[in-house]
Amino acid sequence: MTGRAWIWVALWSALVLSHLRFGEVGDAWRLAWEGEVLGRTILWELRGLRVALASAVGAGLALGGLLLQTWFHNPLAGPSVLGISSGATLGVAAVVLGGITGWGMAGAFSGALLGSAAVMAVLWLVSSRYANPVTLLVFGLMLGYVVGALVTVLQVEATKEALQAFVFWGMGTFSRATWVGAAATAALALAAGAWAFRHWKVLDAWTLGAATATSMGVSERRLRTGVVWWTGALTALATAACGPIAFLGVATPHLVRMTQEGRSHRVMVPTVMWAGAALALLADGVVRWSDGAWPLNAVLSILAGPLLVYVLLRKTWAA
Repeated sequence: MTGRAWIWVALWSALVLSHLRFGEVGDAWRLAWEGEVLGRTILWELRGLRVALASAVGAGLALGGLLLQTWFHNPLAGPSVLGISSGATLGVAAVVLGGITGWGMAGAFSGALLGSAAVMAVLWLVSSRYANPVTLLVFGLMLGYVVGALVTVLQVEATKEALQAFVFWGMGTFSRATWVGAAATAALALAAGAWAFRHWKVLDAWTLGAATATSMGVSERRLRTGVVWWTGALTALATAACGPIAFLGVATPHLVRMTQEGRSHRVMVPTVMWAGAALALLADGVVRWSDGAWPLNAVLSILAGPLLVYVLLRKTWAA
């Protein structure tokens, strides 16, 4: 990592300390140090758990965005373009809007994973038959629209209470964190990061174009398999843990490119993951500052939306 890349590590560390120390009940560190049970509970079971999930989700989605932008050679590609997050949304809609009661958060989590897995299976069948990345991108977008239409039908037929619960889930939040979900998301993000870092030369070669990369010995099929499955698994688990998260995966790689000169994936992979974790904590800090009144996706849209508009306009001006 370069000198500028360590800025993201420092920012993430500062945000972690801020999240753990400050909150509605004051300084949890002081309460825990004085032996208060309430202080230890707040520090580890509430704030620490939320920090762990936000960091893991941010790092995983940012890495997924980097991998997809590299594979598709598209600066606006992100974890949601393949329709995997839409599949998770359909799974949750089937549980919540379909009237399946008695499962609580476990039911929503299971529904999200099953919906994502179904979409990933379809994408795998398509990608194994049509090797063109553009075909897979268009298919993923169309699949997302179809799944979104099914969710709309379920919303129309749902009860008022179920619809309200589903809408709140769709706003995204890190407050529903569990240690199982945070640990699983963190482990998957680290494993995906290790895979991407191990294949940084292959990813760098792919940025030169498919023909050039193939002539350099890159296996298009193996690379496509790795990108689709790692990105799909990261998106599925993140969506199941905290709902659909907008813009984070798309915007983070661009923000990293704007703050450092190196473009090699040897530097980009760890830097993007640190940056994603920091941005997720920053957005969650704004949510906590508003006492939970501002939805997480709204905050991320406000922070990342102008950045994507700038990237799009810059590409247009350059052309």
